[in-house]
Amino acid sequence: MSISNRLCAGELSLDGGTREAFLRAVPLKLTRLEFDVLAYLLRHQNRAVYRQELLDEVWGEGYSPESNVVDVVVGSLRRKLGDDRRRPRYIITVPGVGYRMRGPAAASRSRRWLLYSSPVLALVGAGIIVWLLVALGVFGSGEGDAGTADVTGDGESDEIVLVIEMRSTSSPPLIGDCQSEDRTVSGWESAGSMSGDLNGTAETDLSGRLFYTAGCLAGAAKGTMVLVDASGDKLEMVIDRIFSVVQLRPPPAPAAMEGSDVLTVAGGTGRFADIKGYGTCQTTELLEYSESPLSLSSASRSHCRLTLSDAGASSTRASLSVRLVANPTQVSLVGAPDPSKSAATYVLVLYRNEGQRDLSNLTLTLLPVEGVTMRVTSRAVEGDADPPIRTWRLPDLRAGDRQMFDFSVQFESTDRPDVPLVVRLSSPDMETPVESDPFTIEIE
Repeated sequence: MSISNRLCAGELSLDGGTREAFLRAVPLKLTRLEFDVLAYLLRHQNRAVYRQELLDEVWGEGYSPESNVVDVVVGSLRRKLGDDRRRPRYIITVPGVGYRMRGPAAASRSRRWLLYSSPVLALVGAGIIVWLLVALGVFGSGEGDAGTADVTGDGESDEIVLVIEMRSTSSPPLIGDCQSEDRTVSGWESAGSMSGDLNGTAETDLSGRLFYTAGCLAGAAKGTMVLVDASGDKLEMVIDRIFSVVQLRPPPAPAAMEGSDVLTVAGGTGRFADIKGYGTCQTTELLEYSESPLSLSSASRSHCRLTLSDAGASSTRASLSVRLVANPTQVSLVGAPDPSKSAATYVLVLYRNEGQRDLSNLTLTLLPVEGVTMRVTSRAVEGDADPPIRTWRLPDLRAGDRQMFDFSVQFESTDRPDVPLVVRLSSPDMETPVESDPFTIEIE
């Protein structure tokens, strides 16, 4: 994609020659994809840009219209621009289409209208607008659920942003010596509150394992999450988590945990009864150990983004879906000054058989990345040179089932600031292999 040398919108500017972006003269730290998406939107200001158009122009041909990579990158851009999606200054959502960059011309016209309009016209206009908003239900009559999001009836996807705070309600035992086997925990139940686009309560029930091969400082968990809004409507989700632990001192001293979650809607009641969707969370958790027997309790805070839509919004489904999540998303190269950041990045592969028949002889391949040397390890097979073994045989997958597979990556050299990880799943029972959307690891 060619980028003109200088692009601007208000206090936002971009230099295509140096690939630098500035907001109020302050440099923005953008990934390659974020920069290219922002440049494309700036080049087409005040015009609706289709999601598929962005996929074709930035990512290249071949991406499915159902892919959410555009929404993920735009969401990241909005956070870095300090843009509120409900009152955007720059990137505006065009429902059912894509996005539009607010140009300076539109903004200046709006300011001129406000400047030259008389106070009487302004008051009359404000009254009409308020009346329309009340009639449309944007301003309620004082009744109903404050802080809820409309996710019904329009066939479009809604993005829900939440902050979830919970404490454990049980003290599950830890099993395993962590010398020759994983340390496992089950029945790890937590409850608390959620705020943001939905207000109400949240509960989780997780089972996890700490990888003994990582010194019990990294692991994976899976379970369920249930959200109940202030009206009593329930949203049920499957949660898959990859996490790392900072153990300052041996147990029973407290430890901090950083986790990345993938959420998949499993059901719901009320206005969530016919909803499908997915989401991600970044979770910070404080773990406290107790002895005799060794068990743990926790307090956590999660920042979550959910994309919800009507169950009938799309009729096409792939026979196999695959997603990646990793922790952390920013690492240093092996041998860098900060050894804590050059440790292995643990990657969780989540895959689901959404077809009508079982899949056998599945293989998983981590695709190579040009200009990057990395060491890849699964707990079953380790490669000792680049390229190491990057293809693994997976268990058979029954129709409707989901499984996960984990491996670790250490980056030894790279000529790029970010590394997109992509995995490919194949089986003789499938017409064509299925690839995941790229999961970008930033190299510091």
